[in-house]
Amino acid sequence: MSNDTDSKKTTENDASFPHMMDPELAGIYIGGRSSPISPVTLAKWRVIGCGPRFVKLGRGRSAPVRYQREDLDAFLAKNLHLSTTGQA
Repeated sequence: MSNDTDSKKTTENDASFPHMMDPELAGIYIGGRSSPISPVTLAKWRVIGCGPRFVKLGRGRSAPVRYQREDLDAFLAKNLHLSTTGQA
């Protein structure tokens, strides 16, 4: 018999993550702690426009980038698949 703590499995995408995340934390949020998406990959996705929406705080290449939790959730939902040939 399991107790309440055992039955409440937490996911990577729970409320313990802040509303705004830097690329490192955003990568953990969408990829999981055991296989996070690297900040370099997120940067590449920003350049080609295939990743989650982001907020750029300032101008220029060195301006910090942040991701909102709801945008990461939308990105995950948009990329759900039932098989390797089609989307959910």
